[in-house]
Amino acid sequence: MSDPLVATITLSEPLWFSERKLAVYGNTEQNNFYAPLPVFFEGFNSTPRAEIVSYDWDFGDGSDHFSGFNAMHVYETPGTYTATLTVTRQAAVGATPETATDTIEVVVRARDGVTYYVDSALGDDSNAGTSKGAGAWKTATKAFAGIAASKYGPGDQILFERGQTFDFENNGGNSVSVGHWVARYGYKFGATGTGDAPIIKATGTGGGSLFYWIGVGAAFITFEDLEFDCTPTAGSPTIFFYNLGGGFNFLFHRVYAHDFAQGWLYSCSLTGSGVMSGLYLVDCDAYNSVVTQVYCVASRVAITGSNFDLSNNHIAYCTNVMSGVFDNNTFSRPSMALRTLATIVIFSASSATRRRTVTRSATGFDKPPAMAKASSKCRSRLAVTSNAPGLLTKPST
Repeated sequence: MSDPLVATITLSEPLWFSERKLAVYGNTEQNNFYAPLPVFFEGFNSTPRAEIVSYDWDFGDGSDHFSGFNAMHVYETPGTYTATLTVTRQAAVGATPETATDTIEVVVRARDGVTYYVDSALGDDSNAGTSKGAGAWKTATKAFAGIAASKYGPGDQILFERGQTFDFENNGGNSVSVGHWVARYGYKFGATGTGDAPIIKATGTGGGSLFYWIGVGAAFITFEDLEFDCTPTAGSPTIFFYNLGGGFNFLFHRVYAHDFAQGWLYSCSLTGSGVMSGLYLVDCDAYNSVVTQVYCVASRVAITGSNFDLSNNHIAYCTNVMSGVFDNNTFSRPSMALRTLATIVIFSASSATRRRTVTRSATGFDKPPAMAKASSKCRSRLAVTSNAPGLLTKPST
């Protein structure tokens, strides 16, 4: 007789967070926190695994179902939702497939902390920043400095006025350098008003990092509906986001980063308090990098609905992904070398327990950006697609 079919939803968190959850993080749970709330669901503990042929996720908010033993979803609207996993056992020809379900409640809260405003036309960095218009801050330099100064806390949001451009100074060093245990948790950088997304513009000589996150302990940090122009007008490209310290649940949602030396660099530890668990790039866009657009050593990575275009070297280089979801992304125009395209579609891991769901496309080789300007005919096309759950594999060359 076959073992019973059991669907099991698991929500995981790093050990360093669990040990400090009550004392430092207010007993925060990843399925009960502020909007927008990303939740990484794992279904691989469902049994018997060898006989399960499908995993169907209903997130309970009217969005499309998702297929795969891992799933990640961003809940944008406050409310209470029930997420459901349905697993199906392989059945004999003509037999009715057997299914089993598991559910979990997700509570999404409206932000109720302090709201800070940034207005490049009317604001002043000497203001308190807690009212719009003339009472707002003026620059992104001021707003992002609050991370390293431990200014922000759970439920806070820092909102940039839409349709405006905000200076973010970089003169060869790090615009924001975040040390151990200072970043705190639970806040969002986003947009307010109407019009185009706010533009965070690198100024100065450039050449450094906009965000240099060497410290441990940050959790539940969100960047949403922002554009980052990472090259000063008369300066050198900067690194967008360089994280060496890890963290828990960093969400980049509808973020457009472009013209950078390197993009999202998460070179974190595999053990201890420097583990990165929960790195989410959702509906993001990246364009024109000197080197890598995405690099990560992390657990529970989700890159979905995103576009990565034009690199002088790698597009994506994810060397250790312990559990992840990569779905509905486009990677295009890496440098004209087979090795740089291969890094788009190879996501290796140091553990045999790695698990992934994959749907992606990769197109094009290109000369480096400087060379591409001189010749628009240098491109040869290659397309790679996959819609099946499983491990990413290297394409034949």
